[in-house]
Amino acid sequence: MKTYTKEILILLLGLLGAMPMLKGQIVTMSNSRTTATAKITIHENYLNSQKIPQNELNSYMDDLIQWADSSLKNTNANITMPELPPSFKGASVEINTEKSNGVITIEIIINKTAGEDRIQFKKIELDTLEPAIKNKKHPRLAKMRNKHKIKKVVTYSHFDLGFLQVRSRPPITNGTAPPPAVDYHQLPELDNFRTLQIGFEKDWGYNLHKGKLRFWFGLSYNIQNYRFRDNRVRLKHNVTQFEYEIAPPAQNPNENADKSKIVTNYLGIPISIGYQNKPRNPTFSAKLGIQGGYLVRCHSKVRTIDGEKIKYFDDFNMNDFALHPFASIKMKNIEFYAKYGISDIFKHHQGTPSRNFAFGIILATAID
Repeated sequence: MKTYTKEILILLLGLLGAMPMLKGQIVTMSNSRTTATAKITIHENYLNSQKIPQNELNSYMDDLIQWADSSLKNTNANITMPELPPSFKGASVEINTEKSNGVITIEIIINKTAGEDRIQFKKIELDTLEPAIKNKKHPRLAKMRNKHKIKKVVTYSHFDLGFLQVRSRPPITNGTAPPPAVDYHQLPELDNFRTLQIGFEKDWGYNLHKGKLRFWFGLSYNIQNYRFRDNRVRLKHNVTQFEYEIAPPAQNPNENADKSKIVTNYLGIPISIGYQNKPRNPTFSAKLGIQGGYLVRCHSKVRTIDGEKIKYFDDFNMNDFALHPFASIKMKNIEFYAKYGISDIFKHHQGTPSRNFAFGIILATAID
């Protein structure tokens, strides 16, 4: 056996022992006779699932260096390689070697297998390194650089669904007369569990720091579905201020309504700052931002018991612009959001000052 084979095996096993820290790498080592290339492919999910203490890893690396040093000094001795730490559970190693034109390529594939249960993984491609070994007692392992660079811009799409509430100021009086029993210039009492906020959003995230902190901006389409508790509510249209009335019972019971509501649609631009604990596949993320919107559609709808639908398309004195600060938090696959309107629901002096707020869940696609 040629003398360079021993050095190749030392480098190979040393890299294998260092795999928790290096994950995947390509290392080249040259001498006067030949060139050896060692390539390691590791289950990324397997490494992420193993909780290897740092002190245990450092101790094992020291043992590997001493073992490699002793093997280089005593090429004829049979020195046992240190065992892998106990944290490497269920690991299997596949080694392939190939020699061509004086270059020996050794590929190591580290898998985790448990019966037929095999973890799916992505192959990690990394830079090729050429550490000098002139007067070194052991191979020098340089710092690895992963080719999976953090993307400057990523995209994110989601659908959100939440409950919508409205807060109105009490009616203003002159101080002598009591406030009216019913304020017909504010939204009627809502059916809380049927008053919903529905949103569709497409975002782009610009990297600010290591893929964990990003500036987000995008486009959104939000629908506010205000469902009234009293089905007799009828909104007046083409009037100078928001106003409604209560319809008397119909002579034909089938003409009575079983639904009365108003629906607003806003096209908006959300901007936010987002943080996630990992640049890829995060388990925790949060956003804080503000969303501005413009009213593009508004209509009232009454549905009678016999199925007739009566719609009126008007702005009903709703504000053309809406401004909502918002926050969201995601833990693993569950994401919640909350937003509060700092702009009035109605145009200035065209309805009782009122603001809305919403909270709910976000059903999102993966960040790409």
